[in-house]
Amino acid sequence: MELIIKHRPDDFFVSENALPALRPTGAYHYWRLRKTGYTTFEAVAWIAATLGVAAADVSYAGLKDEDGVTEQWIAIAGAARGEATLRHASPDGARRLELQPCGHADRGLAIGELLGNSFAVTVRGLAREVAEAIAARTEHVVYFLNYFDDQRFGVPGAPRLTHRIGRALLDGDAARALELVIHAELAESAPARDHRGSPEAFFAALDPRVTSLYLSASSSEHWNDQLAALVRDREPGHEDRRHGLAWCYAVAPETPRAILAEVPELPFVKYRPAPGRPASELPAPKLSRRSTVIQAFVRVVRCAEDDSFAGKHKLDVAFTLPGGCYATMCLRQLVLQFAARGD
Repeated sequence: MELIIKHRPDDFFVSENALPALRPTGAYHYWRLRKTGYTTFEAVAWIAATLGVAAADVSYAGLKDEDGVTEQWIAIAGAARGEATLRHASPDGARRLELQPCGHADRGLAIGELLGNSFAVTVRGLAREVAEAIAARTEHVVYFLNYFDDQRFGVPGAPRLTHRIGRALLDGDAARALELVIHAELAESAPARDHRGSPEAFFAALDPRVTSLYLSASSSEHWNDQLAALVRDREPGHEDRRHGLAWCYAVAPETPRAILAEVPELPFVKYRPAPGRPASELPAPKLSRRSTVIQAFVRVVRCAEDDSFAGKHKLDVAFTLPGGCYATMCLRQLVLQFAARGD
């Protein structure tokens, strides 16, 4: 399957859709964060250090990848820390942050509160006939399998290990989990290498939202496996193996619709930090449900020769997805369905 997503940071833009009830005063100061090259966790650490607040006082409604241009809401508990826009960039300009004050509210943000995310994406490396077939229509209704994509399990250019870290923690093997953190090339990896206490002490000192991410990544791998089994029960599917992980996409367009009708949701175990919970304890599990298939409306903005890959074409597309869904998954499956028609 031919497609390249996130070849350059500006190939992938995502903006959170949320409507916080802002006003001139309130217990929380709201900011709009625009970033590239930083994970949300890294951005929160920089914000906390720059504004002189605890990282726990900086809340957000969703995690945004570092390999794109992203916009999201940030809420900071306590008094306003100034009304000037804050900016930071690495010496080479590849990593950038901009934090713009927007107002106040009586409460902070929590994971899962987003209305959704809007995307503007350039898909590269496409065969001309596939790109032109997709671009022949301005809008597409896409039913795609709602897998967690590989960014759930690590960061670009590094081993995807967060699910294995979570599994080790759930097994009570903190030493193995610490070893995996060191090799995962995450923001926490350098502190993990320098840690001289017990493995348990390292995780007790870690932001519990990071630990929750590890545990939820383990659940995400299991959820993906359940969804893949539903696909394989109905057709051979298209096997996609990356970074030691596997996905099975439906080739027949009717398969996702059949799964949506028959099994609209699968159980998913979430992990969320609980206020007052001892740092030595893992975040508590909570059983929830996740939609197996998402319906999306993808608008084709432009089709052109690819200026980065000779002999290939690119598409500029725009669409909106519910929170927790992966734009990359939507696009992989849209391209696959059109590519399969030419086989």
